[in-house]
Amino acid sequence: MLTVAPDFKSAITSPVKRVSGYVVLQDGTEVTANDDLQSYTITSVGEYLKTAMSELKATFNGEKALIGTMIDVYYGTFYDNEWHYLLKGKFNITEALYKKTTDTTEVTGYDNMLHFAVNYSPVGAYPTTLYGYLTSLCAGAGVVLENETIYNGSIAVPEDYYQNIQDYTFRDVLEDVCELSASYALINSSGNLELRQIADTGETLTYDNILKFETGELYGGINSLVLSRQPQNDDVFTQDEIDINRPMNRNILDLNKFNVTYSTGEA
Repeated sequence: MLTVAPDFKSAITSPVKRVSGYVVLQDGTEVTANDDLQSYTITSVGEYLKTAMSELKATFNGEKALIGTMIDVYYGTFYDNEWHYLLKGKFNITEALYKKTTDTTEVTGYDNMLHFAVNYSPVGAYPTTLYGYLTSLCAGAGVVLENETIYNGSIAVPEDYYQNIQDYTFRDVLEDVCELSASYALINSSGNLELRQIADTGETLTYDNILKFETGELYGGINSLVLSRQPQNDDVFTQDEIDINRPMNRNILDLNKFNVTYSTGEA
């Protein structure tokens, strides 16, 4: 989530508005809609206690050699008789496809979470704390850490638990840190890693804010929970003994291991 001025927020949420954007290439060149920038879209995917990554898709006029560079993307709206812009993010360009038939270049890029998507290698000095380990993790990935503290950051980490685990990436380890710190990780608009927790923003959403809304069946609360770290299998298990035995209660089962049947006589 970006922090914006009240006037910017008011303008961007207005039913009638003017919006625009531009990008700044790694060499400092600014490319606008009046130049060679046709369009761009940013898509972000993430989950609570997990990591989030943003993807950029952009189209330029002409042939552009941008693979391996980083570009800054700006988004803006018009109010008070002038344009106001904010930095949406920094993106590492991994693909650039030139189409001769249209004389355009379509590029794909990702934020700095991309640098965590590499095979893990031991980092840091031990013993340390969870926060100290996170700083070493970021240093290993080459990404600046925004946080000065994290929840549970003082927990002791006596050794590198991942040094002998195969097929693990820095991003996999980062998600384990997210679980322990009750956080989710994202790359902010400045390109830095930031761990955040769910908090009351003070914002009130109305039907005017909803673009699409669907509801499904109500499954009720969680009645059984297992926290497991693999491959150590040091499981923590808790269960609501009353709720778990209620007839017809929907519980998540592995259907390959259980033969699940229901009887109306038991209801």
